[in-house]
Amino acid sequence: MSATSRHVHELRALGACREAVEWAATKPDMRAVWRECPRGDWMLWLVGRLSGSPGSASRRRVVLASVECARLVEHLDESGAAKVCLDVTEAYALRVRGVTLGMVRAAAAAADAADAAYAAADAADAAYAAAAYAADTAAAQCAEIVRRHYPRTPTLRRKARL
Repeated sequence: MSATSRHVHELRALGACREAVEWAATKPDMRAVWRECPRGDWMLWLVGRLSGSPGSASRRRVVLASVECARLVEHLDESGAAKVCLDVTEAYALRVRGVTLGMVRAAAAAADAADAAYAAADAADAAYAAAAYAADTAAAQCAEIVRRHYPRTPTLRRKARL
């Protein structure tokens, strides 16, 4: 199996969307994919897929990257629920004393009730969905944010080394 087909096969096995897999197939290896990816939402999906359960250190890292990406579009929510959700989610990821995953879920539910674009069931999903909502310019900015949080190319096999 060639290097190209290996990373494409591994992305497919992880459940990457068709568009992302087709784009990745144009790159020689996973390093090039990570370095050149124009879509922060794809990158967040990948590191989210490879990270641990809610509350784990690796998951909190995804949450911090997701929150930073989501802040690019929080101004689209006029109700203010998005800012509250992101603030609580960030505090949770930073392990601010007294902030729980339940509080994140409640803030996400409130943002959903306020018709925000990114309420979700867990902390990473709440911010990830907002980042996915961003326009192409924000998606490219988000890609740079994710690369800043994850300067090394993720290892696809066995959910290892983020």
